[in-house]
Amino acid sequence: MTADTSAKLTRNVVLLVIVASLGYFVDIYDLLIFLIVRKKALPISA
Repeated sequence: MTADTSAKLTRNVVLLVIVASLGYFVDIYDLLIFLIVRKKALPISA
């Protein structure tokens, strides 16, 4: 592998990690919002 190829591979790996971590934090944020403002969508009256 040349230095140029190694630099591109490193950049791609860093980009992949950033995108994956953003997706993870969006999922955590979504769960927190759901827990905070949880409302029953279909109330069941018995």
